[in-house]
Amino acid sequence: LSLKDVPAQTDALKHKLQRARVQMRALPDMERTTAEQEDEIKELEERIKMQREVLDRLREAGVKFGHDEGGGGDKMETE
Repeated sequence: LSLKDVPAQTDALKHKLQRARVQMRALPDMERTTAEQEDEIKELEERIKMQREVLDRLREAGVKFGHDEGGGGDKMETE
């Protein structure tokens, strides 16, 4: 490879890099920092934890309700 051939040989690589940059910018949340994304993840994990706690309480209330009713009639399956 001579020095004259280098620009022509690197053009394909430059074009690939340009396409990769465009694709990276098109990805969701690329404008946000990692810290911002981590904060959102923590908030979402806390929401999931609270929702699971609510579901557990509802499940327990449903089971208790079923037992308090004396076993007559249809019952909702809890599992």
